[in-house]
Amino acid sequence: MNDLIVVKSKKINKKLVGYVLFCIVIAALYFFDFKNSQSFNNYKVCAIVAYCAFCIVLFVSFYFLNKFIALKKVPIHKKFFILALCFGALHLFLIPFLMGADEQGHFCRAYEISQGDLFTPIDDSGNVGNVLPSSLKELKNVCNDDFKYTNLKNGLSIPLNQNETENYKNYYISISLYSPVQYLPQAIGILFARILNFNVYWIGMMGRIFGFLFWLITCTYALKIMPIKKNFCMLLLLSPICIGYATTLSGDMMLNAMIILLISKICKFRYEKKILNKKDIILLGVICCIISLCKVVYFPIVFSIFFIPKECFKDRKKYYKVLAIIVLISIIISFAWFIYSNNNYLESYYNNADLQKQFILHNPFRYVTIMCKTLLNYAVVYLTYSSQVNIYPIISVLLWGILACSLLNLNDTRLEKLKRHEKMLVASIVLFTIILIFTAIYIQFTAMTVGVGNDLVEGIQMRYFLPLIIILPLIVNKKICLIKDSTLNLTFLMLQLPIFITMFITYF
Repeated sequence: MNDLIVVKSKKINKKLVGYVLFCIVIAALYFFDFKNSQSFNNYKVCAIVAYCAFCIVLFVSFYFLNKFIALKKVPIHKKFFILALCFGALHLFLIPFLMGADEQGHFCRAYEISQGDLFTPIDDSGNVGNVLPSSLKELKNVCNDDFKYTNLKNGLSIPLNQNETENYKNYYISISLYSPVQYLPQAIGILFARILNFNVYWIGMMGRIFGFLFWLITCTYALKIMPIKKNFCMLLLLSPICIGYATTLSGDMMLNAMIILLISKICKFRYEKKILNKKDIILLGVICCIISLCKVVYFPIVFSIFFIPKECFKDRKKYYKVLAIIVLISIIISFAWFIYSNNNYLESYYNNADLQKQFILHNPFRYVTIMCKTLLNYAVVYLTYSSQVNIYPIISVLLWGILACSLLNLNDTRLEKLKRHEKMLVASIVLFTIILIFTAIYIQFTAMTVGVGNDLVEGIQMRYFLPLIIILPLIVNKKICLIKDSTLNLTFLMLQLPIFITMFITYF
């Protein structure tokens, strides 16, 4: 018996030693980047102490997180909730407010919604913008691209003076294209902070926190009811690209949360084959409408409700009737907002949009070539830059590799093979969504920044493909990878360390 204890102790020590060595290597590699930062040159002793202290706290915390996730008796949705809460807190506070992608524009949009303005006003001259407190722009002047933790006090010292306002003409037109439904949780947080008379920085942070909590609760519930591929979904939601945008004011938070909820519902109905009640149908309709309103390019994903089996309805006629009504309402709402936003906001900001549309219509085959060429040229770039901060590209590639292994790690015998019409539906959803994503960026960003008829679609980011990755559990049922989920999870968690170290180095 004593011999067994000794052997077990040695195994634990080996794992601990391996973890410590991994942490030392990571800290050493990133320390060379830190030495080149301005903060290190200005505060050498303080910077070294802060860096070492941060790394130690981070490594110790992750060690216990690794121990926790290895506990098999804890349901995956509860593991996700705790891990996402920890990761989310790090993302929320390590990336200073307004340092998220286009966060100043998202802040203005969420703030005006908190005032009750669901649509960005347009004056008689065609200028787009709302009357907002001047202190919002004052905060942007402090929290610029060179913002560091060391001058955070300057941002915290700016009060919200609602009496001093200005018209933010043409300041955030591109964000005005987004529907208000994407910003409701953030707007509620901002309203709450305004009522309590918080300063401008914490008003924005409360918008972040409320948005993240909405995402966290929604995704936890989705994981709880998801009957298959739970581990893959957990890791995907914990990935830097997903949780990174859930912790800023970006509208992607709402879109990704609704899509994972829709897919989990569809999978649940597909396996249980229980008759849907009115509550289920209404909830499906609401989710589909929100997805369609978030971004029109993702409305094809709504058609995935046809993966719900006919056995979930009393008869075939009701099956087609209910699902057709949900899809039709979603399309009407989506295109109503699309027409309104394009007519009022698109040309005001993207001045070459019409010319680019004409180019696509007159050169359809050339445009297909442009999209294919873009995918071939930028495929590796999409994989290597998938975080709010620029980490070593190999880290991103490894994270995507782990996600792929997790997706292909377990097959479920309950999952029926896709029928021919279902395979065609999947292909249509993916292909049509990708075309819409590329076309929207080509008409808007590429035409404005590069020019009309460019040979590549410039401006595509990996996060645009995230909704398509979320639907994979619905259709992938291959057991190719034989690595244990616990091993994948531990490796995935350990690869998060460089991301948080990079955040510290970037903003210290």
